[in-house]
Amino acid sequence: MKSRLAFSNGTEFDIWQNSWCRNCTKDAAARRGDFENGCVIIATAMFSEGDIPEWSEDAEKVAQGVWPRVICSEFDATKEGE
Repeated sequence: MKSRLAFSNGTEFDIWQNSWCRNCTKDAAARRGDFENGCVIIATAMFSEGDIPEWSEDAEKVAQGVWPRVICSEFDATKEGE
Protein backbone atom coordinates (compact mmCIF):
# COMPACT_ATOMS: atom_id res chain seq x y z
CA MET A 1 0.00 0.00 0.00
CA LYS A 2 1.12 3.54 -0.60
CA SER A 3 2.58 5.49 2.31
CA ARG A 4 -0.18 7.01 4.42
CA LEU A 5 -1.84 6.35 7.71
CA ALA A 6 -3.63 3.04 7.51
CA PHE A 7 -6.79 4.39 9.14
CA SER A 8 -8.13 7.90 8.69
CA ASN A 9 -10.26 7.64 11.84
CA GLY A 10 -11.23 5.37 14.70
CA THR A 11 -14.25 3.96 12.90
CA GLU A 12 -12.08 2.60 10.09
CA PHE A 13 -9.81 0.95 12.67
CA ASP A 14 -12.78 -0.60 14.49
CA ILE A 15 -14.13 -2.07 11.24
CA TRP A 16 -10.68 -3.43 10.32
CA GLN A 17 -10.08 -4.91 13.77
CA ASN A 18 -13.48 -6.58 13.94
CA SER A 19 -13.11 -8.06 10.46
CA TRP A 20 -9.49 -9.21 10.62
CA CYS A 21 -7.54 -8.88 13.88
CA ARG A 22 -10.27 -10.19 16.14
CA ASN A 23 -10.34 -13.37 14.08
CA CYS A 24 -6.59 -13.89 13.58
CA THR A 25 -4.24 -16.13 15.55
CA LYS A 26 -1.43 -13.58 15.20
CA ASP A 27 -3.25 -11.15 17.51
CA ALA A 28 -4.52 -13.71 20.04
CA ALA A 29 -1.96 -12.60 22.65
CA ALA A 30 -3.23 -9.01 22.49
CA ARG A 31 -6.81 -10.21 22.96
CA ARG A 32 -5.62 -11.80 26.22
CA GLY A 33 -4.04 -8.48 27.29
CA ASP A 34 -0.47 -9.36 26.25
CA PHE A 35 0.00 -6.45 23.85
CA GLU A 36 3.78 -6.85 23.61
CA ASN A 37 3.25 -10.21 21.88
CA GLY A 38 0.33 -9.16 19.73
CA CYS A 39 0.40 -8.66 15.99
CA VAL A 40 3.32 -6.51 14.86
CA ILE A 41 1.49 -5.55 11.68
CA ILE A 42 -1.42 -3.86 13.44
CA ALA A 43 0.94 -2.05 15.80
CA THR A 44 2.89 -0.74 12.80
CA ALA A 45 -0.32 0.37 11.10
CA MET A 46 -1.53 2.23 14.16
CA PHE A 47 1.69 4.09 14.91
CA SER A 48 3.48 4.75 11.63
CA GLU A 49 2.95 6.22 8.20
CA GLY A 50 5.19 3.76 6.35
CA ASP A 51 4.25 1.10 3.87
CA ILE A 52 2.61 -2.04 5.19
CA PRO A 53 3.72 -4.72 2.72
CA GLU A 54 1.38 -7.34 4.21
CA TRP A 55 -1.65 -5.29 3.19
CA SER A 56 -3.13 -4.70 -0.22
CA GLU A 57 -6.29 -2.97 -1.32
CA ASP A 58 -9.20 -5.01 -2.68
CA ALA A 59 -9.98 -3.14 -5.92
CA GLU A 60 -13.61 -4.30 -5.96
CA LYS A 61 -14.29 -3.04 -2.43
CA VAL A 62 -12.47 0.24 -3.14
CA ALA A 63 -14.71 0.75 -6.19
CA GLN A 64 -17.80 -0.01 -4.08
CA GLY A 65 -16.62 2.25 -1.25
CA VAL A 66 -17.12 -0.46 1.37
CA TRP A 67 -14.94 -1.51 4.33
CA PRO A 68 -12.83 -3.34 5.09
CA ARG A 69 -11.23 -2.78 1.70
CA VAL A 70 -7.73 -3.74 2.78
CA ILE A 71 -6.60 -7.39 2.72
CA CYS A 72 -3.97 -8.74 5.15
CA SER A 73 -1.78 -11.42 3.56
CA GLU A 74 -0.71 -12.67 7.02
CA PHE A 75 -4.25 -13.41 8.24
CA ASP A 76 -4.56 -16.79 9.95
CA ALA A 77 -8.07 -17.65 11.07
CA THR A 78 -8.60 -18.29 14.76
CA LYS A 79 -10.00 -21.64 15.73
CA GLU A 80 -13.01 -21.43 18.03
CA GLY A 81 -11.93 -20.95 21.63
CA GLU A 82 -8.62 -19.18 20.94
